[in-house]
Amino acid sequence: MNFETVLMPFQFLFMQNAFFIVLILVFSLQSWTKADDIKDFEIEGMSIGDSLLNLVNKSDIKKNKDFTHISKKYFQYVYLDKKDSMYDYFQFAIKDGDKNYKIAGVAAGIYFKNNIKGCLEKMNEVITDVSNSFPNLDKAKKRERKHRGDPSGKTMITEVYFNFKAGDVIAIQCTDYSKELNYIDQLSLEIANAKYYDWLTDEAFKK
Repeated sequence: MNFETVLMPFQFLFMQNAFFIVLILVFSLQSWTKADDIKDFEIEGMSIGDSLLNLVNKSDIKKNKDFTHISKKYFQYVYLDKKDSMYDYFQFAIKDGDKNYKIAGVAAGIYFKNNIKGCLEKMNEVITDVSNSFPNLDKAKKRERKHRGDPSGKTMITEVYFNFKAGDVIAIQCTDYSKELNYIDQLSLEIANAKYYDWLTDEAFKK
């Protein structure tokens, strides 16, 4: 199964719109809790299962939520923070209709403009850190594949997955975008609960 990142359409939004809300969310591996349950896996205190209402109000969520996949079971909510963070974007996945706005997936990352080599080098550092911090997780072999969001088939993703026993996932990815798309290459780290992961890999792109 492919854990397809949805950052490409949001990158287009980053360049076209100015409605984004600031969120300070830093990938500090030293702050991650060592555990076998993804709900205990924290990024600056943020965990899968937390309510997005702890961060922003309901009106902002309704105004800025975006459905990026053909299947609209989940929507995405995006933040940028340029002032205090080394990271360029933050993205949350919420099940549509969930009145508690519980977070099913979190993603964040860094742009590597015309520097896919630098992206891959940083990716290896993150993989090593996660492996050392969570030695009990099952790690899939690194692989390269085509991005399903690029009809030309020229956009390539290099990725590694860490799998929890319950089916939850940590995904580390470098995306090398084709020249035709004119997007910026990027490193992303995503965490997702099992239900969201299954939907993203099996249903999100189906008509």
